Amino acid sequence: MDSDGVYKRVNINKVISQILKTNPNITEAKANELAYKMIKELNKESFFYGS
Repeated sequence: MDSDGVYKRVNINKVISQILKTNPNITEAKANELAYKMIKELNKESFFYGS
């Protein structure tokens, strides 16, 4: 998060790879789904707190 409270643009592939690295028991499809949900929540929060 920037100092003004706005989230920087997120690279979905980096999020997916990090999810897979920390949770090796889930599928890539599930990691993809989780990444999109996480980014959606971050965008929702940044809308309320700074955008």
